[in-house]
Amino acid sequence: NIAVWLKGAGYNTALIGKYLNGYPFGRGNNVPPGWDYWQAFNSNPNYYNYVLNQNGSLINYGATDADYSTDVLARSALTFIETASQPFFLYFAPYASHGPFTPATKYKNTDVGAMPVFPNFNEADVSDKPTWVKNLPLLNQTTMENNRRNQYRMLRSVDDAIKDIVATLVSKGVTDNTVIIYMTDNSYSHGEHRVEKKWCEYEECTRTPLLIRYPAGSARQ
Repeated sequence: NIAVWLKGAGYNTALIGKYLNGYPFGRGNNVPPGWDYWQAFNSNPNYYNYVLNQNGSLINYGATDADYSTDVLARSALTFIETASQPFFLYFAPYASHGPFTPATKYKNTDVGAMPVFPNFNEADVSDKPTWVKNLPLLNQTTMENNRRNQYRMLRSVDDAIKDIVATLVSKGVTDNTVIIYMTDNSYSHGEHRVEKKWCEYEECTRTPLLIRYPAGSARQ
């Protein structure tokens, strides 16, 4: 467990957001070892009406704008960075952009441009595909485009969080000694090859971002 290793090396550690699927695995208010600060979704991640395990105490959140989970988690992340002793490790994992595709109120009508429709969307002829694809029904294009559009809107809140995290690192004066890793665990198919899910053998389900800001590397450019 990376938290155990880093804490053993003298790091101040925090996990804020989504932990493993199924957590807390029937263990009540369990906090895994190695974490100095723990604020994880308890059982059912969501954007409103969810529960966070905060250092062993369950905190209920409602349905107001202030309860939007991406923003709640971002505020906790900023507080941790501002108050953490050095060195520190933050694992920040908002639930966005998982379904249900629910943008924050401030972004629910944001214009995110035309949605892409790729040639492999809702393929009419799947005769060259495996049986499991042939058995998939055609999907509603409007629904798929609306889902993708709302994912983009949800990610505006993630953008805000990342912007504020970086700004807080700058104000703390630690950017020259901090590695930032931005990644995700899966991609998502919005009807390409008739697939609407994250588990498939196609590029839409496997292509994910990986961005790393490494100060020493940046300094040499």
